[in-house]
Amino acid sequence: MIQPFHFRIPKTLTRLLIRSEKGLILYIMKIIFLLLFALVITACTVAERFINVLSGKVETVRVVTATIEPGLIESPLPGASTTWTPESWTPAPSPTSTLTATPEFVCPNAPKSQLNVGDIARVTDSKGPALRLRRDPVVANNNILKLLRKGTKFEIIAGPECVPVPDTGTSYIFWQIQIPGDPLKGWVAEGDANNYFIEPVPK
Repeated sequence: MIQPFHFRIPKTLTRLLIRSEKGLILYIMKIIFLLLFALVITACTVAERFINVLSGKVETVRVVTATIEPGLIESPLPGASTTWTPESWTPAPSPTSTLTATPEFVCPNAPKSQLNVGDIARVTDSKGPALRLRRDPVVANNNILKLLRKGTKFEIIAGPECVPVPDTGTSYIFWQIQIPGDPLKGWVAEGDANNYFIEPVPK
């Protein structure tokens, strides 16, 4: 007679299986709990929005609109074509600075001045062999610094000054000058009613 075979599971393995089953059950319960929690949160959110819709608290959407002032767009005239044709555009003139003319220097009974401060000028030959360089713009014999020969070049640094000569009916236009390389400064007459004593050097 054949004896039946009985397989016995060791007690240690049995305990491990029981512990594994318990851990698996706990893990499954945690997953179920998290799913239920997520479903509850979702249901609450949907319910809140539904209640807001029923109570009229609907979220507003900000719409930016442009307002066109009257007169900027005109309606077409009866019978006129509605096809838009680009027109020529003329830019508005840009503001420009207004230049104020410098008043012309006038000295009675003297020739019209042809010099300005900053010009380079020279002695002409109409005054004779030399031109008087004076300390001040005054016609006197006691203020002569030196004599300038024909062709002497210099720079106009100040002036003009209109100097009438008493009892003669004439006037002189005086300019303050400085000769290059010479620290001496003085005044010379530009001319008289008939001649120019100095003239601008052509550029």
